Amino acid sequence: MADAPPKRMYVFRRHFEASHRAPRAMLLIAPWINVLLLFILVLIQQSAAVLRPGVRLELPSAPFVDGIRPDALVLTIPQEGMFFFQDERLSFDGVALALERAVRANAGASVIIEADKRISYDTLVRIYSMARSAGVREIVLATRLERGP
Repeated sequence: MADAPPKRMYVFRRHFEASHRAPRAMLLIAPWINVLLLFILVLIQQSAAVLRPGVRLELPSAPFVDGIRPDALVLTIPQEGMFFFQDERLSFDGVALALERAVRANAGASVIIEADKRISYDTLVRIYSMARSAGVREIVLATRLERGP
């Protein structure tokens, strides 16, 4: 047994016919097609033709703009009877509760009121009073900068 011949390893090679092989050019171009399709999808998604949900708001113009901290809470009033606080639609009474909750969570909260220019002065005063009674110290009315002549 000591004189047994060494074991041979057999390598099996498969031979494929040319008609069953994938074309080499298709293998090289497939990743580039994927990249191109992803690029087209990103362009379509970022396109201005894609409508994004939202409300139309026409801010009143003013010759000045006032700044506020970037972490301010935003109250949007696009039309009479509609109120959005931090992107949540609320009723008039719900605004007062939401403001109180926000002030409890953040004692130094500031509020930006984005009101359409057709909103009545009475509504603005009532919202302003709600914010003050909730404990908001800084309230800013959003405007757009008036274009010069």
